[in-house]
Amino acid sequence: MSSTADPDQLANETLSADSDSDNDISASYEGHSDQDEGNIEEKKSKLEELKAEVVKNPYQYQSHSEIITLYRELGLYNELEQARFAMKAVFPLDQTLWLDWLNDEIQLASSLEEHKKTIALFDVAVEDYLAIPIWESYLDFLVERFTDGLGLDIVRHRMQKAILATQYHYDGGHAIWTKVFQFEESMLEFAPSDAQTKLMLELYSARLLIPHNELEDTFSRFSSFVSAHLPQEEYEATMKAANANYSESLRISLELGPYEDYLKTYAFTWEAYHAYIEFLKSQPAPTKNKGVWLQFAKALYERAAAHHPTNPAVWISYQTFLVSHFPMADILGRVALRGMRNCPWSGALVVFYLRSLEASGIDKVQVAVDEAIASKMLHSSVEELALVLLESCSIAQRLLSHTEPDQLKRLREILRNSVDQLYSVFPAGDAHYRVLKYWAHLEAFQIKDVEAARKVWGEITRHHKNRAVVWLQSSQFEAQYGTLNRSKGLLIQASRTMTDDPNSILVAWEDFERLHGDLKSNQQATADIHAAQMRQMNRETQSAMKHAELQAQEEAKKERARTKDRANKARKRGSKRKRPSKDSAPDQKEEGDSEDDEKKPPKIKRSDQLGTTLFVCNFAPEVDCTRLRSLFEKFGQVKEVRKPNPTVGTTRNFAYVEFSTPVSLDLFASL
Repeated sequence: MSSTADPDQLANETLSADSDSDNDISASYEGHSDQDEGNIEEKKSKLEELKAEVVKNPYQYQSHSEIITLYRELGLYNELEQARFAMKAVFPLDQTLWLDWLNDEIQLASSLEEHKKTIALFDVAVEDYLAIPIWESYLDFLVERFTDGLGLDIVRHRMQKAILATQYHYDGGHAIWTKVFQFEESMLEFAPSDAQTKLMLELYSARLLIPHNELEDTFSRFSSFVSAHLPQEEYEATMKAANANYSESLRISLELGPYEDYLKTYAFTWEAYHAYIEFLKSQPAPTKNKGVWLQFAKALYERAAAHHPTNPAVWISYQTFLVSHFPMADILGRVALRGMRNCPWSGALVVFYLRSLEASGIDKVQVAVDEAIASKMLHSSVEELALVLLESCSIAQRLLSHTEPDQLKRLREILRNSVDQLYSVFPAGDAHYRVLKYWAHLEAFQIKDVEAARKVWGEITRHHKNRAVVWLQSSQFEAQYGTLNRSKGLLIQASRTMTDDPNSILVAWEDFERLHGDLKSNQQATADIHAAQMRQMNRETQSAMKHAELQAQEEAKKERARTKDRANKARKRGSKRKRPSKDSAPDQKEEGDSEDDEKKPPKIKRSDQLGTTLFVCNFAPEVDCTRLRSLFEKFGQVKEVRKPNPTVGTTRNFAYVEFSTPVSLDLFASL
């Protein structure tokens, strides 16, 4: 590893830039004659495969991890460092990966400058997750390097940072505080002073304000420390003040203890964390430390994220909690970035990140949008992609002026690009057409350009012409922002289009005429709507007939197969029988043989939504429309009986019996 390597520069490098990797690997193999050459070649080949994979698609966590493992096993530390930075640029690293990296740096660093570089790496490592082992390693490194010339200010600054980051971790935070206290205790032993004694008393006082698993032991040690280092006349007053803080912390600690046990019992599941967090959020503020419950909830979210980093629900819940209780921009921004990096496929988490960038301007927001889409992690779901594109448009309309031509032009370019991106990834589009609908409303409501909005609605109806709701909303837009004639025209056009809910179009048309029409237009609309209903009924009838015909053909095919099977069985049985004598009784029909004279009741089912038309099948071929009418008239007034000619080659008959009013299927149970 180069001692002058720049971490920022290395973080921007990728494995694809390693053009001389083969030569470097070959050179590094020299001196490894004691290793199995076949194993080395196998690892080398595997490395090349994995590198090619991550160059093609950087978002492959396991491939990155395997590359790091192979480089580390082969001792290729320059390449190993580049691989680690390449992975860190795409993903947060878990505790194990960070500790391996940090331990390697600690072992290889020798100069003060290299020690400072390792400190900078520790500073990055502790940002990914709340990981107590990493903080412990960090503090151990600081204490060890303090004796090598690392400044006291550097050490104390990081120690204070460690305490603030971990103090509300009920189980793990005390280990960090103890390491800091032991360091300061050694400083007091080395150079006793009132200032150092005061510093340690402040450490104790701050710790007694916060509930934790070693609170009683901490108070006991505090009492011993005060007794040993303060005059007798100050002991009672100091202990009295500390006892008030300790008593309230102990009360809270006793309430937290069962929930900590609950976490362990249920193996730190997100559900267990969530129940714990909801308990904390419901508690009234204590007298001494009013924000303690919320601080513990925030720490619990961090602990949950460390256990469940790829569960979007954890990060979404965390973000909404922060918005309500810790709305500082720097906190929201850091957590939003971490959530998105852990779950780049979650549109909701990308949205949180985009909002954290809004104050930085439209350019940074659009760069983030482009990067999120280019990663293809949102391409698995139209819901996730639509969510991000919609937020991109929403931020753009907040940041760009609608009255300045250049900014308005850019806003429309962002809207157009968002629509094109969505349909390029998902040609079928978004079933809820959210981006296009947002654009149409924006043009009409805020930009006040009705003609532009009309064009967007036209695009929506082209993409989703079979959706009745699209036509209805387009008509409502014209009624609100355009003209009534256009609104009515869209309803008429929709009535002639095959939609998923034609009845809703006709109902809307009727309502429109009642509200806006005169006698003449109402009468004409009634006739037109009736014609549309007839067209729809004919389409349904044709569809039902086609379906019945296909069913009849399928049934005929099955019947032929059954007939053939019965004939085969009969031949087999006949070959085994003896010829009957003249006096023998005639053969009885075999069990399972069909009875020609068996009368089967017709099958009846409803063929429309109103319950006026019945689909009747499985009746004898000689039964005509007259016979069917007489059969069903006892159940209600029969308006029409339609009996299509059966398909050639089939034996199945069917018909449609239409009543004047809706009837219940229960009436025909006697047939």
